Amino acid sequence: MKIVSIFFLSITFSLLVMAAVFGQNQHEKLQEIQKQIDAIAAVNMLDEKGSIAASAWPIAKTPSYFFSMDVIYWKAFIGGSEFVTTNNTLNTQLPIVGSIKSDSLDWNWGLKAAIGKVFDYDQWGVVGEWTYFNTNGSSKVHGGVENALIPLRGSYAQSIQRAYSWMNMDFMNLDINLCRYYFTSSTLAFKPRVGIKNTWNKLQQQVFYSQGASLLGNLAYTLDKSKMWGIGPNAGIDTTWYLGKNFSILGLFSVSTLYSYFRVNEKSIVTTHPELSLQLTEKHHRFIPNLQWRLGLGWNRYFSNRQRRVDLSLAYESLYYFRLNQMFTLSEFQNTFRAQGLSEDISMYGVTFNFQYSF
Repeated sequence: MKIVSIFFLSITFSLLVMAAVFGQNQHEKLQEIQKQIDAIAAVNMLDEKGSIAASAWPIAKTPSYFFSMDVIYWKAFIGGSEFVTTNNTLNTQLPIVGSIKSDSLDWNWGLKAAIGKVFDYDQWGVVGEWTYFNTNGSSKVHGGVENALIPLRGSYAQSIQRAYSWMNMDFMNLDINLCRYYFTSSTLAFKPRVGIKNTWNKLQQQVFYSQGASLLGNLAYTLDKSKMWGIGPNAGIDTTWYLGKNFSILGLFSVSTLYSYFRVNEKSIVTTHPELSLQLTEKHHRFIPNLQWRLGLGWNRYFSNRQRRVDLSLAYESLYYFRLNQMFTLSEFQNTFRAQGLSEDISMYGVTFNFQYSF
């Protein structure tokens, strides 16, 4: 009887120990599950609890950093660069049948450079990106025995036989944006951004007219300049669609409105008629809207146990500035000239190659 009692006591004790251990393990598992839930849960501004979207930044550990360098190959179109009208006859009076010739700028290289940091707080990051692009080009038109050219720039308004225009544009831009990069599904990530855009732009056009009716082998010369600096809010969104095998499709769309300062100059000289020379200057402010979009293909690779990452991409990109060209245009009015601002748009487009290193 004593042996049986000891046996039952041993079984009871073993069951109690197993229950305690099992209960402890279950409690630890529940605590671990609760920690995992807390890691992906948040209370929003409406005091409602929901899940946090997973971070899509290249390096999971925060704070992290990245820098990038872009090589761009772009072409610019400048509205308001028309400098001569062709006519099918030697007559410069109405009716006129012909075409208008504008300046054509060349494809050219440029650079972008960016640096950014991802913070501990809610995976927010800040990015600064600088862009520089310079381009120029020239166009020329010759008249003929049975047709004349009509000048469109400067103070010389008689028919000519030769017209030459050279245009140059210096463009710089600085964007500083606050952004958050997160997944909305297993393959799709968004990066909304908001910040400040700064743009500096300098336009210069030189036009030469020769072989005119009263030029007598001399020239009519016009120099136009339009300098601009603008600053304003910028908002946009980057999109990454992961395809697998480290490849992805990349997209970007952003808008901004810049409060801009302009300084515009025009100098016109007719060597045989000093009385037709003029020099005009104007300073004013304008709101300049801007659009930017990009679409391309990206590739990435991790190093050092996913603590380093290299990204490469090739994309088609476009920038569009409304009313960025504020040069003067002249028209005859009661034996004198009347100057008006052009307010024409400028667009840039081309290929952008990006290298980014995250660590």
